[in-house]
Amino acid sequence: MIPFTEAIKRGFKKAFDFSGRATRAEYWWWCLAHFSSIILFAAIIFSIIVSLESELLMGISLGFFFIVYLGLLMPTFALTVRRLHDAGHSGWWVLGTIIASILSIVIIEYGLAYEMSDNQINVVYLICSCPMLWMLVEGSGPDNKYGANPHTKPTNNESNED
Repeated sequence: MIPFTEAIKRGFKKAFDFSGRATRAEYWWWCLAHFSSIILFAAIIFSIIVSLESELLMGISLGFFFIVYLGLLMPTFALTVRRLHDAGHSGWWVLGTIIASILSIVIIEYGLAYEMSDNQINVVYLICSCPMLWMLVEGSGPDNKYGANPHTKPTNNESNED
């Protein structure tokens, strides 16, 4: 299993790499760090906003939070795509999940849920959750069409590439 610090380093190092595969441990360590940092920054920004009476400083604080959030967004997408690849699925499922999530927000926000049947709402939630369930399954074994198995130890020639 990959150590926490190595998973975070690899997440930033491969922030724009949408090819290859990522292990479950690499993905879930990244999620822990990502969500913890978002919660930490949100708490700090909230405490700053509550204590400040200046709208300018509040705006700067919120801007800083937004920059941190955006800075973590691309590595998260890339790692999610690589994790989907490890499970043997296309990375395009990330886009489907984003669209389904936006759709569910629109449905809830505009009260369309009252006009939809329970089955239609369940389909939207199922589409949103499928890729998340795939993050839980073990990788698709040996090499697949997305790359080499990330669980195998690299040979001496490959170890110098990282």
